[in-house]
Amino acid sequence: MNKKVAVFGKMGVKFAPIIEKNFADKYDDWQVTSWPCDDDTAARDAILADCEAAVMSADFILTPGNFGALMAAPNLKILLQPWVGTDWLDAGFLPKGLRFCNAGGHAAPMAEYVLGTMLEHALELRQIHQNMLDGNWTRSGRNASPEARHGDLSGKHVGIVGYGEIAQAVAARAHAFGMSVSAVARSKRDASSRPGRPDSWFRWSGFNWQFSLCFTMMVVIGKIILIVKTVGLESAFAHKGKLELTLLCIPLGLISCFK
Repeated sequence: MNKKVAVFGKMGVKFAPIIEKNFADKYDDWQVTSWPCDDDTAARDAILADCEAAVMSADFILTPGNFGALMAAPNLKILLQPWVGTDWLDAGFLPKGLRFCNAGGHAAPMAEYVLGTMLEHALELRQIHQNMLDGNWTRSGRNASPEARHGDLSGKHVGIVGYGEIAQAVAARAHAFGMSVSAVARSKRDASSRPGRPDSWFRWSGFNWQFSLCFTMMVVIGKIILIVKTVGLESAFAHKGKLELTLLCIPLGLISCFK
């Protein structure tokens, strides 16, 4: 009898053929099934009844009822999410013996997006583009007024909250732009020099006064804060309005910019 890998969600179903080609086709005793997160919950439950591995996309887990059904799957041994962040999941909800895996490998495109966001903030590219479309040349090189000039990243100080794979890739690129970097991390880090290593470290052990102190110190020395973990945001917004501060937040790979 074949063992089954279940792929759940509209986004997940699109990638089911890739999983089938790179996994099921190589192992004769595995079969890939899928459910597109539609209204047919009976089909979902039938798949969950005998699958041993499950890959879930975000739209599946965000639909009410799906997570509970997934946790009740009687034969499920491993659960995989195709993104990095695991902050959303309380390990106490996982049945005993169920392995949970996340996925990395997309630090480079995420870091490039972050740097693009910072460049947009500094250069105001969207505004310059709109000015050109409108025939407005007040920001041309012939205009010497301060309002005509854009900013730059060189010499700026970026603070990074959370220092995993994505944050390290951001730090490496920030250094390439002539920026200095400070980072907050919960775990001890290697002191050896490597590309992307921050110029200064802070460390916190929980979401308490230690984190608030670390964040405050970063705000004092830097004006761009990159939050890679969705933690302590209430502390972050407590400083909004007091200093010229830009928050770049990346919860589960999504970026929002606050000026």
